[in-house]
Amino acid sequence: MKKKVEYTKSVVVASLVVSIALVLFGIYLIVRDGDYIQGILMILLGLVTGSKEWINLFKKK
Repeated sequence: MKKKVEYTKSVVVASLVVSIALVLFGIYLIVRDGDYIQGILMILLGLVTGSKEWINLFKKK
């Protein structure tokens, strides 16, 4: 049972890292290349990917 808890925590952390990376990459695309459509899609993908984990993270505190 303890291994499942550790595995779940690592999956949540990985999801949050991927979410942050996608949002930052979307901002980079908009600022650097001026590619607004792809940048906005990356930002939205990052928000959708980690939305459940971000809500749970801020709800606990």
